Amino acid sequence: MGGAVLLAAGLRLAEALRPIADRPGRTVAEVAIAWVLARPPAVRISVEAP
Repeated sequence: MGGAVLLAAGLRLAEALRPIADRPGRTVAEVAIAWVLARPPAVRISVEAP
């Protein structure tokens, strides 16, 4: 059931991004990837030497 809710939310988001992507002639996927890359990482991994 949760998957269907996430899918619906994702589809709504993709439709909201479409006008933004169309302006510079980009795809929705390109706009989404650019947005993710512009954000700081949510998870940081720490590696310690033995």
